[in-house]
Amino acid sequence: MRKLSRIFALLALVALCLGPGAALARQGAPFKIAILEFDPVTDEAAKENLGRVTAEFLITAAVNTGSFSVVERAALKKVLDEMQFGKGSNAPGSVAQAIGSMVGAQGVLTGSVAKTGGSVRLDARLIDVAGGNIVAARNAYAKADLRSIATAAELLVSQLEGDLNRLSPPAPKAEAKPAPSAEAAKPDQDKAPEKAADKPGDKSEEKPKEIQQDKAEAPAPAPPAAQQ
Repeated sequence: MRKLSRIFALLALVALCLGPGAALARQGAPFKIAILEFDPVTDEAAKENLGRVTAEFLITAAVNTGSFSVVERAALKKVLDEMQFGKGSNAPGSVAQAIGSMVGAQGVLTGSVAKTGGSVRLDARLIDVAGGNIVAARNAYAKADLRSIATAAELLVSQLEGDLNRLSPPAPKAEAKPAPSAEAAKPDQDKAPEKAADKPGDKSEEKPKEIQQDKAEAPAPAPPAAQQ
């Protein structure tokens, strides 16, 4: 019984740490986010391409939670190329907001990675696309090996999962107005001849008839008198 009580208490503590955002995400549609490559802030991190490595680990961890819908890297790369922003992720809120809007994401996950000797530090920032502001900032430490960095990425995602309720909900789609019917769009052609006939001054056809009638009613000229 004591073991069961401890298990239930541990589960309750985990649910409390995750917050309401995780529960809402599991009940409804997952939150769509774009994960950019982390910006290496030390020479060692840049040489080992830890920014790309960290982003890959974060994508895998985010998808496995079921709370996130992650934008595909191909679509994200296309947007970054069009904006000529490069691969870095340490972007201002306005730039990250523009990126998220173009890929239809609710949030953008950016951050930095630093490596010094055998220690690695990850700093993650979750930016709300609707407002352009940072709604959550988390960090994690790891040893300078891939397994430890992957574990640190999973820790960051589990922390950010509790911050999803801070993201603005997606804007409702505008309802398309019904197109006008063919009968309503068709011009009223039946009344066109009547309006044309009612216009004043269109009696050009009647005038020749009156002239001909006047000529017919005029008396014929008398024949000239015969000469004697």
